[in-house]
Amino acid sequence: MKRPVRYCLLIVCGSLALCLAWLVVERVSGAVALERFLAELRKNGEGLEVDSLGPASRPDDTNNAFVALTARSSDIKAMLVGDDVFPPSGRTTGPGRAVAGQRLDRWLSIKKATNTWGEAGDLLERNARVLTGIHLALMRPSYDSGYQYQGGFNQPAFGEFRTIKVVVTVLNGAAIYELRQGHRDAALRHLMDAIRLPAQQQDERLVISQFTQQALLSMDFDAVWSALQEPGWTEPQLARLQTAWSGMDLITDMEKALAMDRARHLLYVEYLRSSPEALDTALGQMRTVHAFWNSPSIADRVADRLHPFQPLSWKFVWNEQDTLYYLQSTERLIQMCRLASHGGWGEIQRTANVHWEANLPDEDLMTGVGEAWINYRFPFSQGGKGLDEGGIRRTLMAQTRQQMVCAALACHRYQLNSGEWPENLTQLVPQFMATTPRDRIGGGELLYRRDPQRGFILYSRGLNGVDDGGDPRPENPAKSRPSFASGKDIVWPEAATTAEAEAFLMRAAN
Repeated sequence: MKRPVRYCLLIVCGSLALCLAWLVVERVSGAVALERFLAELRKNGEGLEVDSLGPASRPDDTNNAFVALTARSSDIKAMLVGDDVFPPSGRTTGPGRAVAGQRLDRWLSIKKATNTWGEAGDLLERNARVLTGIHLALMRPSYDSGYQYQGGFNQPAFGEFRTIKVVVTVLNGAAIYELRQGHRDAALRHLMDAIRLPAQQQDERLVISQFTQQALLSMDFDAVWSALQEPGWTEPQLARLQTAWSGMDLITDMEKALAMDRARHLLYVEYLRSSPEALDTALGQMRTVHAFWNSPSIADRVADRLHPFQPLSWKFVWNEQDTLYYLQSTERLIQMCRLASHGGWGEIQRTANVHWEANLPDEDLMTGVGEAWINYRFPFSQGGKGLDEGGIRRTLMAQTRQQMVCAALACHRYQLNSGEWPENLTQLVPQFMATTPRDRIGGGELLYRRDPQRGFILYSRGLNGVDDGGDPRPENPAKSRPSFASGKDIVWPEAATTAEAEAFLMRAAN
């Protein structure tokens, strides 16, 4: 054999040997690092078994509101198909001001058609039987979507979200309609069931379930705020409503969902290792996710060339590292939730760089070929997570809304009992609140002061954690339009005048 050919063969064989050795090192180092991380989690008392993290018990069908609602799902969904007949209560018209829907005489739908109370009343009358069925379903004391946490990885995670959203929309719309008619008892019944639905979902252990709960609570917040703009409520009525809103710990619920996500991911990895078909399907889905989030580039072409080898290389080389990165990211978010139970978003930001460094792939490589290479080796840790820091922030915002509603209801109850607004929030304890309300976004307690025009100003310090005196204007008005969450401080809104509301809705429709 000629010497040049021999040299070429030696180079090729040497390169293959080095490549094989590198792959072995990758596999062994990943396995060791993963086992070390799991051991640390167990040492810290973290639950890694799905059975220990699920709901304590599951109701039978006779006690399950979810089963009763889904049995009527087709009728419920049909109620709002093509209809936009309820007024847009809670829409922000300007900094610190919002629409009280019951005060509108007419409003524009998304189809730019003018809707009236007659049309809202007709919808409710046509569907009176369905509405009664909703109330009967929500009398059942439990809510369980029936999701199988131990397996069933192909089962849909979204459940009957469309049905549930329509239920809350109709209940809140019916409440505003009854307020317009002056029927507060009927309005209270609708509002109570509208909040009961998301409140019952605290045992749902999926991240998407928590986002669903928060979306429903946002809708309920708008309806209750709008209702409180009307006089004539009695103290017992408001006490019932406050009780329905109390007791929700959204931060802890999200922490439990993330812990379940961590345990389920370990099961999922074992499932993928044992099923080549499932692994190939899952990797294909992850490639679709990566392609969706990233514009077409050389990374896509490289990924297309490599993907036939991905199932084998992931299973035998990189699955431990990929699992480790996923678990590290989830653990970081769990620690954020725990810190959020004691401080606000600002506290999370101040300590993030100190406590939550994860040994994740270098973000500087997340472009072009480097991006494709990382996604190829670690597809699930890069594209499979259901939550990020923004999700934690939204959870804190939802908890702040919940605390604001409870505080506002307590203030109204105090005023009905004493004839004046409280001087400070500590006066609400213990008769009207068990503890002073927390500011889950800004940290500490919610801020409050009497106001001669509005009665009181109630607000959170907002994302910057600074008391700006209840200033609802955005930090940068040129980059963000006014909304409940965009102000320097997050302020319990003041009702816009009817003229302001109608002008705003006209501009929004056009």
